[in-house]
Amino acid sequence: MDSILDAVGVGKLSFSKTKRDSDVIDRLNHMQTTMLLVMFAVLVTTKQFVGDSITCWVPAHFTGNQVRAALF
Repeated sequence: MDSILDAVGVGKLSFSKTKRDSDVIDRLNHMQTTMLLVMFAVLVTTKQFVGDSITCWVPAHFTGNQVRAALF
C-alpha cells in the first residue's frame, strides 16, 4: 500500500498523525454539536416514516371529484 501511495505522490501525507489545535472543551463541543444535529435530524424524519401519514383536510362543500383532485 505504501508503494502505491508513494507512486501517486500521496505517500508523504500523514493520515495517522492528527494535529491537535483545539483543547478538550472544543473537541467536546464539536462532538456534542454533531450529535445534537443528528438527533434533531432523526427526530424530524421519524414522523415521515413512523406513525400516521399526512392527513389532508378538504372543505365539506367539495364534491367527490374535487376531493380526489385536491388530494393529488
